[in-house]
Amino acid sequence: MRIQSKYKNIAERLFFIGILLTIALLPFDRWAGHIGPLSLPLLSFIFLIPHPLIRLFERPRRLLLCLPLLLILCAAILSLINAISVQVSANATVLLGILIIKACFIILGVLPRHLPKIENVFLGISSIAIVFGYYQFIGDLMNLPPSLTGLLPQYSSTGTYIFPRIQSFAQEPLYLANFLLLPISILLAQLVRFGRLPIRLYLLLVLAVIAIFLTGSRGGLIGLTAVVAGVLIILVRKSSRFTKLAFPVAIALLSVALSIGVLAYNYSQSHGIEDVAGIPRTYSQSLTHIFNFNDRSANTRYEVWPLAVDAFTSSPYTGVGLYGSRLFLHKDDFTRGVPVGNLQPLNNDYLALFSELGGIGVLLLLPFILILTRLVWRAISKPGISTPYALMLIGMAIQAATFQSILLLRVWVVVALLVATAEMESDVRHKPKAGQTKLDGRGFKQHVNNKRSILITSN
Repeated sequence: MRIQSKYKNIAERLFFIGILLTIALLPFDRWAGHIGPLSLPLLSFIFLIPHPLIRLFERPRRLLLCLPLLLILCAAILSLINAISVQVSANATVLLGILIIKACFIILGVLPRHLPKIENVFLGISSIAIVFGYYQFIGDLMNLPPSLTGLLPQYSSTGTYIFPRIQSFAQEPLYLANFLLLPISILLAQLVRFGRLPIRLYLLLVLAVIAIFLTGSRGGLIGLTAVVAGVLIILVRKSSRFTKLAFPVAIALLSVALSIGVLAYNYSQSHGIEDVAGIPRTYSQSLTHIFNFNDRSANTRYEVWPLAVDAFTSSPYTGVGLYGSRLFLHKDDFTRGVPVGNLQPLNNDYLALFSELGGIGVLLLLPFILILTRLVWRAISKPGISTPYALMLIGMAIQAATFQSILLLRVWVVVALLVATAEMESDVRHKPKAGQTKLDGRGFKQHVNNKRSILITSN
């Protein structure tokens, strides 16, 4: 039975509103998205549903695109078998399930003509978050109260640093830094593909990069470095003269990163750890401290990372349950009733998943990891409409080694958009015949004839 065109158009418009609303809510970690009785996240989720289901009905094989994500959900469900707290892990699994289902709807529903508006919403909402972050920075230096700046006390100029650490609408500065990787990736990808940007976008790019430094997030800076490294590889591969050097350059960059890691580890072993998180309050020492990976704050991570192995060995097959690594690290505190959200996590997505999902879970994760790795490399090797999302994922994946982000909506939105755009590129990778259309880098179509390509908008 064929679905009438008018219903398909209504469903697509609802989906379009839903995905734009989803993206617009990404930087607002501290706001639940409620306006009176209206829940914007719930509304966006409902709007996303009809259009992907119609497309799935017309072409059931599209469901295979979501299979690797569904395997992750299966791994989380299996981890409930030996979970330290079934209730805590079940709640986390339900949340993960919602995020994965939402990602599947985006994969199944997004169309090429949606992409320009999606990128515009990314940049627009990022502009708002960045401007508010600069307001926090200037307002705090002018001694405005936290009630007006929105900064938590520990991130003001009276906290760790002599200057405020901006957090905008995010829970913490590192979450803002994580979000800022998204607009930076879009802008760098556009710059690489089209050679130039409008002045306003150059300004936004500069402000976004400076804002990451103002968060004082070392993980954010590492993620930014990874994005830039991805751009450099693209530039090398775009040059016919240096195409053959792309792989050696990638190996060289990886070797440099590993060398820096080894040197940092050796330094941390040969020098004493600072006893307190506080630092001398001068601007130069504050800036130096941002690049100090051996202070008390950094070592709170290093000290718990080896415990991930203990958590894994306690339940090697199905793990200790999603979110269970926190409980394993602080069993006594959890028993005394300390809220789960107040327990220090492993601050490393990979170690957390290793210990929480166990060996079977890791095996179920492998298809997802391998497919994403292939899609990222293809987007870097042959820049196209998937490149911005590949760069986003590179930065977020590197930063994920410094905090836990697996239950952040933006992670799954980026994954979904990477898979969806890669599938679009795959559909048109074969040379179209005369009279057919193919995608260009901005989500438009090109009409192909025997002699030339004519750019037309896709409605």
